[in-house]
Amino acid sequence: MEVVQQTILEMSKQVVSLGGSIAGKHGIGKIRSKYLEMAVGKDAVRQIKQIKKCLDPNNIPNHHALLRIEN
Repeated sequence: MEVVQQTILEMSKQVVSLGGSIAGKHGIGKIRSKYLEMAVGKDAVRQIKQIKKCLDPNNIPNHHALLRIEN
């Protein structure tokens, strides 16, 4: 499994370096979510978390599926 994770990381780095997106048509997905900050930057992830907290203050849908949000 480590080889798979390393391959996904290297592919994600290459895609981002070429200006591409690591997200698919249905979103970033659980596998690539740990690379979200690499793809969009720390500030964007912070803003995404703030929006999620505003729209879902109880963190109900997809609890911890993509963003780790502490209440």
